[in-house]
Amino acid sequence: MPQFQDHYKVLGLSRRDNPDAATIKSAYRQQALIWHPDKNKDPNVTEIIKTINTAHEVLSDPRKRHQYDIQFDFIEFSQRFDSSDFQARWNNNATKDTHKHYSSDYSWTQGQWQEMGGFPKGRARSSAFSNAH
Repeated sequence: MPQFQDHYKVLGLSRRDNPDAATIKSAYRQQALIWHPDKNKDPNVTEIIKTINTAHEVLSDPRKRHQYDIQFDFIEFSQRFDSSDFQARWNNNATKDTHKHYSSDYSWTQGQWQEMGGFPKGRARSSAFSNAH
């Protein structure tokens, strides 16, 4: 499976800043100057320039950028909930007592029931309230 390339990072931008077309163009030109084969002697410069050009092509076209952002959100979400990590979180949370506030030994006073509109209809009153008036 190919590695997902973050086009915003390639151009030195932040996706959260929602850069406009001028910012994207400026960032592209800056990266193109830095990685130009005449100025940079890195052996992988050709691949880096291709990556920069692809990032600019995608981010400068509003429709491609929108599709990319949707894909990026999905991949980011799926990486956050990797199956093994999700299973571990699920198992960890399953051991916690999530119903401790709703235990059966909790009892209300008659005043609390009256504040809530009285006893529920169709249920017998507890003997605990029969002596209190």
